Amino acid sequence: MSIEIKESSTINEIIKAYPNTVAVFKEFQVDSCCGGGDSLAQACAKGGQDLARLIETLKSSV
Repeated sequence: MSIEIKESSTINEIIKAYPNTVAVFKEFQVDSCCGGGDSLAQACAKGGQDLARLIETLKSSV
């Protein structure tokens, strides 16, 4: 299963499709456990991460 990684993708969707992305979420200090239902945009807004950089890094890891 593959999905397009975009702002509205949830953390859970991405990890389900690409389990190796857990390391990227850890690197960016994004909660991939309890915050797994959040979209990338929501997670970055909560934690102050750079959304574009996170998406780019996730895409390059798959």
